[in-house]
Amino acid sequence: METMTSVPGVIFSPNDQELLQFYLTNKNFNPHLLPLNHIQQLHSINDFHPDELTALYQPINENEWYFYYPNNNNNNNNKRSNRKAKGGTWHGNATKKKIFDEQNNEIGVKRTLDFKDLNKTLTYWKMTEYQLTQSNHPQQCNWMLCKIYKMKSKELKNKIENEYKEQNAKRLKLMEPNNEQGYQKEAVTEEAVRTENEVVAEEQEPTLDEPICQNRIAAATQDIDEPKPKPKKQPPKNSRYDVVLKGFYDRPSIRSKTTRTFR
Repeated sequence: METMTSVPGVIFSPNDQELLQFYLTNKNFNPHLLPLNHIQQLHSINDFHPDELTALYQPINENEWYFYYPNNNNNNNNKRSNRKAKGGTWHGNATKKKIFDEQNNEIGVKRTLDFKDLNKTLTYWKMTEYQLTQSNHPQQCNWMLCKIYKMKSKELKNKIENEYKEQNAKRLKLMEPNNEQGYQKEAVTEEAVRTENEVVAEEQEPTLDEPICQNRIAAATQDIDEPKPKPKKQPPKNSRYDVVLKGFYDRPSIRSKTTRTFR
C-alpha cells in the first residue's frame, strides 16, 4: 500500500486538531484505520539522540519527523517538563496548550520541548508532543505522538539570546537584596555618623528655660561668687619631725638645762 507521501502532489501537513482527532485517536483505539508506514512507531523516544533518530528515518516533510511512542508518563501524570534522553535532555515548559475541536471541546494538549546536550547547550532540535485528554476516553490512552524538527539558524540564535537574558535576569534578581545592603553600608560614612550623633545630642540637651538647666546655672554662679576656703595643710601624725624632736628633748642633759632655765 502506498503512503500519502509517496503520492505525487500530496503533502503531509496536518494541524494540531487533525493530529489528535485522526492520527492519535485511531492509534489508540482504531489502529486499522491508519495508513501504513505513515508515522513511525518507537519503543521509547528517549532512547535516541535526535541526530541518530533523524538519520534512521526519512522525514515526512522537509526537516519534520513524526513518531508514535508509548505513554510511559502515566505513573507521574506527565508532570515532568525535563526528560533525560541519549546524549542530552529534552527541556520544556510545565504548561500545556489545550487543543479544541469544532464544537469547542477539549480533545488533547500539546507541549513544546528543546533539546540540550550534556553541557546544557541549546541545540537546533525541537519537539512538539501531543497527548489525548484522558477524561474524554474511558479506555487508557497508551500512545503519544510527537513532531521533531529543526530550528532555523536565526530562530536558534534568538532562542539562545533570550535564554541568556533570562538567566542574567534571574542572577540580578537574586543579587538585588545583597546589593541593597551593600549600598546601604557604603552610604553610612563617618560624616553621616557624626552628624547623626550631633543631632541626637542636640535633642537630648535641655534648653535654658527648663528647670534642670536653671538649677545648673545657679549652682555654677554660687560657686564663682563665694569661693570655698582652701583647707590648711596639717602635718601627718607621728611624722619623722616629731619623732626627732621628742628624742632630742627626752635626753637628760637637755631636760636639766631646760628646767634650770625656767627656774
